[in-house]
Amino acid sequence: MSKKKSSRSPVIIFLYNKDHLIEKFLKTIKKCHNFKKYKFIIYSDSYNNLNDKKKVIFIRKKIIYFKSQNNNIEIKFRKKNFGLKKNIISGVNEIIKKYKKIIVIEDDLLVTKDFLDYMNSNLNFYKDKKNVFSISGYSPNFKNFTKYQNF
Repeated sequence: MSKKKSSRSPVIIFLYNKDHLIEKFLKTIKKCHNFKKYKFIIYSDSYNNLNDKKKVIFIRKKIIYFKSQNNNIEIKFRKKNFGLKKNIISGVNEIIKKYKKIIVIEDDLLVTKDFLDYMNSNLNFYKDKKNVFSISGYSPNFKNFTKYQNF
């Protein structure tokens, strides 16, 4: 009996200097359903100034530890600062060539437990639909919007 090839999309995470969010960010990722079944590729952009250097080093230590606890993590440290646009375009192009589909997350997002499975199932469902370019998992926190309290 042949082993079925996984239809799970790899998850690309782009990190820079949000040191105040990294622990919470990694905690929400790890709580996702089927976390262990996904491949994660983390791109850590290099610092642009001395203030960011401390933050980037702190973040890199956190993700090295995170990787040591999880064997489905790959880390790509940028040796120089690419900037957000170049970092994302370069990383997405590199991984999409290999896997044909991806889930992209930036370092300031917190996700729900079903986020990865939701994104992945929709990517699979719409994969042959030429009129669908991307799938989004964003949803505002309606509790913080007073105009939606009676929604």
